[in-house]
Amino acid sequence: MGFTESGIKRLVERIKEASGIKFHVHKLRHTFATLMLEGGCDIFSLSKMMGHSDIKTTTIYLAACVHHLREQILKHPLN
Repeated sequence: MGFTESGIKRLVERIKEASGIKFHVHKLRHTFATLMLEGGCDIFSLSKMMGHSDIKTTTIYLAACVHHLREQILKHPLN
């Protein structure tokens, strides 16, 4: 049994109202993409998961991972 986009939006709206937390549904996509990249997912796979027809759209989420990327660089043995 799958979820429709409109069904998910309605569910999230109900949760928002019940919790009193203000956020936009798109923030969930942004969080998903950022966590996937920080977890090591490659940009090509993430692009497919998110349904982006152009990988340039997916690269927007890379900017949110700058802090994570810096941490990864510091782990390099030559650092």
